[in-house]
Amino acid sequence: MSTIAKRYATALVELAHETQLLETFHEQFQSLHTIIKTSSLDEFLSAPQISLTEKKALIESTLSSFHPYVVRFLYVSIDKKRTSQILMICEEVIQMLDKELNIKRGVVKSSRPMNEASIKKLSDALAQKWNAKIILSNEVEPSLIGGYKIEMEDAVLDGTLKGQLDELRSYLNQERRTTHGT
Repeated sequence: MSTIAKRYATALVELAHETQLLETFHEQFQSLHTIIKTSSLDEFLSAPQISLTEKKALIESTLSSFHPYVVRFLYVSIDKKRTSQILMICEEVIQMLDKELNIKRGVVKSSRPMNEASIKKLSDALAQKWNAKIILSNEVEPSLIGGYKIEMEDAVLDGTLKGQLDELRSYLNQERRTTHGT
């Protein structure tokens, strides 16, 4: 993470605190991150042949529903020629606000795509266990035989058939060593 991205993100999170807009900023920086990753907005804002006025006009027209502070952040990024840093700043803001709002993110790896209801059920169960809001995404890993594996920032929960078989194998090997003295 660049020091510029960290500095901007810190200032934005402090502003969110001061103005009591933590949830709003969290939601809107996640949306902005998604927009930048899935569109050509990043290329447009970084294009030197496009004037600052045209860039700001696009921001104003496409992100009019965003909070004025978020829009102003984008204007400052355009003026200071920091548009190449916007994605990293968004990521840092989201990460900092996740901590502030007690949100943990994780990935559920499964052999087949999981439906939203299953992911929500897992999220709810983990939320109770860790007393935090849990946001899970699903990744398909065909090498898994069955079940699922959840990878979070500070834990791995292996409920896969392969994981259970490995655990059983390890247990049996340990028992054999204990009883045979090997």
